[in-house]
Amino acid sequence: MDRARNMFTRVLLWLTAGCLVYAMAGMLLGWRDFQLGLSRFPLTSLPLLAGLSLLNYLLRFGRWSLYLRHLSLNIPARESWALYFATFAMVVTPGKLGEVYKAIHLRDQRNIPLAAGLSLVIAERLADILAVLLLMAIGLFWWDGLFSGLPAQIAATLIILLSLASLRSGRLQRALVNRLSRAPKLRDHADNVRDALNWLPRLTSGPPAALSLLLSLLAWGCECISLWLICERLGYDIGLGPAVFIYTAATLAGSIAFLPGGLGGTEATLVILLTGLAVPRGISLSVALLVRLVTLWLAVAIGLAVFVGARRILFPPGPGPTNEKGPSRVGTGQ
Repeated sequence: MDRARNMFTRVLLWLTAGCLVYAMAGMLLGWRDFQLGLSRFPLTSLPLLAGLSLLNYLLRFGRWSLYLRHLSLNIPARESWALYFATFAMVVTPGKLGEVYKAIHLRDQRNIPLAAGLSLVIAERLADILAVLLLMAIGLFWWDGLFSGLPAQIAATLIILLSLASLRSGRLQRALVNRLSRAPKLRDHADNVRDALNWLPRLTSGPPAALSLLLSLLAWGCECISLWLICERLGYDIGLGPAVFIYTAATLAGSIAFLPGGLGGTEATLVILLTGLAVPRGISLSVALLVRLVTLWLAVAIGLAVFVGARRILFPPGPGPTNEKGPSRVGTGQ
């Protein structure tokens, strides 16, 4: 009960903070346009947008399942579903570091080495970063705003080449590992965090890497389509290509800001880039709010619901941690 109460309290605090930020931004950028954008949006479009987000989540769960199979980690299907979607409630943590709970759960409930669980989290983040970078580069070819034309095309080509090169480089993996090792919950387990590098090659090379990147591209592509549809429903057909660039650039900005759920950084980037395409600032803010409702906050709501509804699956009563196949079947990560 304490876990659920603490999680609800944290989410409520950040939701309140988000509402205050939107209210202040609305007054600064144009309250009438902000209200107009929200009132003009057809509610009948919400199921389609929610469906795109749900497809995103399912594709990323497929990637999670793929990783589990390639590390020979045997988790009951119900527990795997519950664990994956419950951690959506922890999206509102700086840099999504709350997702390390998946690794901690696998260690505590399944006797799976912490390094193995962390390699799953790192591989997910790595695939997300590469997919977002590639989509942003592709969107740049259709970008009509600031620095469009040849500069944008050169930048897009460089991003694609560097992103593909990083697939064979360990630098990005080590950077993510070092970042995790500084997380408050993992500072006392720095050696285990670094050991995750021994497991990562099985997930970041060969067919697993290619398939996980494809799933990631499709998943994040769904979110880009949501932005495009929201703008189109409000009467601003910015084009799918620019929408892909705007959404992925905003996602990266939110991640770099290292704020819970990218709050503030993502919205500001959305407003700036949409304004560059002649969308009024107030309307741009309403677009940002709608996008975040059907992506970030829908995920948080699902996570909270699963966390509460699947507590007996995640925290079964009885003796300590178990592993149906035994720890020896987990593998060595080499």
